[in-house]
Amino acid sequence: MKTTFKIIAGNLHEYDSNGKEIHFKDSDGFEYWREYGSKGNSIHLKDSSGVESWREFDSNGNLIHFKDSDGYERWAEHDSNGKLIHFKNSNGVESWFDSNRNRITKKQFDKLKSSCDGKKYQLKLI
Repeated sequence: MKTTFKIIAGNLHEYDSNGKEIHFKDSDGFEYWREYGSKGNSIHLKDSSGVESWREFDSNGNLIHFKDSDGYERWAEHDSNGKLIHFKNSNGVESWFDSNRNRITKKQFDKLKSSCDGKKYQLKLI
């Protein structure tokens, strides 16, 4: 695979043969590396401080799972048109959305108890 290099504002950028940035290094020595999946989405990022993140996408290119090396995760579901309908993260936040992307319910949980935002909701699947 052929790569190209560019120096922009004193920073080194390395690109793969598809023009996707795969490596970056700034003048202070901070750098990161990026990997892409078969559909061109960024699926893995690692930086010089040791922080990493991973991403998964569905067949339509929607981000459905994100995880980082600090333990944070988030999940998303989309309808057949690619609109977000459900979101959940490892901090205990969970939301549902209608077809216009209006949040119809939100839950937030902690490790000791679960609670809702005090309103009653009727979940209607469309």
